[in-house]
Amino acid sequence: MLPETVAAKAGGSRVEVVILYEFEFASKTVRFWSGYGKITAGGEEWIGSGKLISASGLSQPTGLTAPAATFTLSGASPELVSFAAQAEAEVTGRRCAVYIQFLSKAYTPLDNPIPIWVGRMDTLSFRAGGKQRVINLSAETLFVDRTRSPYGYMTDADQKARWPGDRGMEFMASLVNKTVTWLRG
Repeated sequence: MLPETVAAKAGGSRVEVVILYEFEFASKTVRFWSGYGKITAGGEEWIGSGKLISASGLSQPTGLTAPAATFTLSGASPELVSFAAQAEAEVTGRRCAVYIQFLSKAYTPLDNPIPIWVGRMDTLSFRAGGKQRVINLSAETLFVDRTRSPYGYMTDADQKARWPGDRGMEFMASLVNKTVTWLRG
């Protein structure tokens, strides 16, 4: 049996793709999609945001980096700006995700949403003045939860931070470019 998306495309139907944004705040989970109105996808209701939400930095980690992403909501309602002003406990360390969703010509979801980026929310800031209300949310990939910091190596400072009082790496810096002869008989 083919997935609904493949079957629709193979049958000559037009298939659209949209972006879904999910933010698991402490008080509630908020879901937006890049279109207008409301849709139900993956058993959840998604609120249309049109072109009000943009995302940058949704790159996959390479090497030892942990890239950060920024979500921007332009034209935020006064209620959302008020929420942003009180939101430090609501966002820090909480999960957020970005999905793609295939839709039929009638904007009916085909299959389940496909996650393309998952991270943890970090800080929420806002600008409000006159007619302009913009909310920025920074988030980091799940790689920030690993036990070693980006570009971190076993240095004396790293060793002491992990195991206070340990002197195992104390003389490491003095051994760079040094020739050591062992057990010369």
